[in-house]
Amino acid sequence: MTKAKTIELPARFSDHPRLTAPTCQEVRAMREKAKLTQAQAASMVYVAEDTWRAWEKKPSVVSARGMTAATWELFLLKLGELDYQLYRPRRVEFGRAREAAKVPAVFKRATS
Repeated sequence: MTKAKTIELPARFSDHPRLTAPTCQEVRAMREKAKLTQAQAASMVYVAEDTWRAWEKKPSVVSARGMTAATWELFLLKLGELDYQLYRPRRVEFGRAREAAKVPAVFKRATS
């Protein structure tokens, strides 16, 4: 199994944890630690039970694809293994003017 490439994120995401795709042993160990069946774990991340089983198979099985880092992150968040406070949405403004734009006289409302 090849190691996933690290993607450089913009500075505003620098404090977010970076996860890589788990191994089949990590997937199984985390599910067993949480005392979940394969069906329960699969339903937590919105996949079929067969898909979950494939994620737990040994990597020598050529047809089995591994779990993605995003699905792994979702699973860990739902189990409470990751600090959800790191994922709190933050307000980021892009290209917004600091001052109110001046309205041309043509568009001002006439007052009587």
